[in-house]
Amino acid sequence: MRTERPELPARPAELARTETLKPFTAEPRPGDEVRISRTVLAELYERSAEAIGAVERLNARIIANGRLWSCTSAIWVTGEAPPGCASPAP
Repeated sequence: MRTERPELPARPAELARTETLKPFTAEPRPGDEVRISRTVLAELYERSAEAIGAVERLNARIIANGRLWSCTSAIWVTGEAPPGCASPAP
């Protein structure tokens, strides 16, 4: 006998929205040169790389959350885990 289960609440769309960074589009212009030290430039590069890595990790978590939500919904409705929703190996 199948037990009636209430529906899961709708997941807010904001939780499924991935993030992107705008590409650099600035073009050098004559007369716009600015001098900065190598250590400042190196830190700017490092912080940019960290920001890109953070967005990539966030997008991976958003995708994993979407998969988890789909599996949870299917298990909730059918009582069984569909293929592809197996528990990860410890």
